[in-house]
Amino acid sequence: MITYREMEDDVLYSREIDQLLARLSRVAGEKIELSMYCPKYETPADVPLAKRSAIHMALYRETMALMLMADSARFGVTLGQKISLYREALDALEEAHRGDGGRPITFSSFKELLGKAAEEAARQRAGREQP
Repeated sequence: MITYREMEDDVLYSREIDQLLARLSRVAGEKIELSMYCPKYETPADVPLAKRSAIHMALYRETMALMLMADSARFGVTLGQKISLYREALDALEEAHRGDGGRPITFSSFKELLGKAAEEAARQRAGREQP
């Protein structure tokens, strides 16, 4: 992880962001550029100091999330892929909890259930593509 002081240095910040983008590219199976996640910025050096920490944390969290998905990560990179996965996940949740629809649940518990269902949907997609 990069420190706040290092974020002030264009070279160190650029190196850190480039490493995160390289990891995202490997996990996603396609070239990922900063402008794909942050259309306002072509290079890490273009990111204003006030936005650097937020962009770094978002890319770091995305990298960790996709790495946890392993082989199924390539199904959760684009907005369309994420929407599709969550539709499948919502359908699976609805089916699995058909009798629980009136039961109160916290939003954090719902997000956890939905996240697990999305991960499972991605794993199933990966399994369907295996020869």
